[in-house]
Amino acid sequence: MRRHIMKQDQITTTLRAHQIVPEFTLLDSVEAVPLKTVVGHSLERAIIMPLWPQLWACATAENEAEDTHLHKVCLRLFKQPQTFFDIKPKLISGSGFQTAISQLSVLNQVSTTTTPSSLLDAVNETSRLIYLTCSVGGTQEALGAEDFLPIFMYVFVQSKIRHGRSLLRVLETLTDPLLRDGNAGYTLITFASAVEWISSHHETEDSYASDAEHEAEPVHPDSEGLEAEAAEAEKAEAERLAAEKAEAERLEA
Repeated sequence: MRRHIMKQDQITTTLRAHQIVPEFTLLDSVEAVPLKTVVGHSLERAIIMPLWPQLWACATAENEAEDTHLHKVCLRLFKQPQTFFDIKPKLISGSGFQTAISQLSVLNQVSTTTTPSSLLDAVNETSRLIYLTCSVGGTQEALGAEDFLPIFMYVFVQSKIRHGRSLLRVLETLTDPLLRDGNAGYTLITFASAVEWISSHHETEDSYASDAEHEAEPVHPDSEGLEAEAAEAEKAEAERLAAEKAEAERLEA
């Protein structure tokens, strides 16, 4: 049974409106880095980086409540299967889009040496890995906005982004306007759409675990406890992915 995705039609329309190229392609040739990019990065390090610790501190302080809410919803939705996000059966990944999740999780490692451009690069690379995963899975046709957005939302939730709203504010404020007319702008809008959808997602009794379940999760102060917890989580994830794959095969049959 397909889940209803709140506001997905409006989000898809917005994405299509900003989709300058018809679709992403995995066969784009590698181009030389433009001079303006080199200059832009140099200016970023010379002007933005000395102020970056204060800028990031201000962003997280101003968006603390929204960041906390977004992170809590990600935790509640974490155990939901790919089909919950309305990912089409033919696009369900047997690996659970793990490479894309690992890449987007880089956004949880913001430090005093992080540059705004590196944050945008992480989002762009996540998008590329999503397309690559679908291609390896046997999907030869291009992914439209209605296919890509549900997958990105799933990856976002699985990455458990801690400061999603703050990251969005920083990216929207500091991203070069000239970069918004291509794939970078498309993925930035996708990131914003994921933040908005997850933030506005309403609780239902049968949709995800209650707050009490997450609050009751034991905290292991020792490394052995952490390793045991990680092993248990990996086992549960493998079982969930196997069940999803079986369900996808059943639907395609």
